[in-house]
Amino acid sequence: MPPDARYAARVSPDDFDLLDPRVQADPWEAYDVLRAQAPVYEMPGTGFVVVTSHAAVTEVAGDPETWAARLGDTRRVDLFSSQRARGP
Repeated sequence: MPPDARYAARVSPDDFDLLDPRVQADPWEAYDVLRAQAPVYEMPGTGFVVVTSHAAVTEVAGDPETWAARLGDTRRVDLFSSQRARGP
């Protein structure tokens, strides 16, 4: 297991505030953790979803009807219902 994967296993995606300017200035540590633990991650309290794995990005890009944000659309899509999007 590469060193970054060992580290990513010890931290949680919730340990990072992705809206924090310090995290945004150097997001790679947070991205490593997200890819390892939550390739489709809903940021707490925001409704924003971060997609970090190649497989999940491919699924999202290939199905805009399901995954596209719709301004004014108040229905929620269960982003975690797809096994492919969730990852391992």
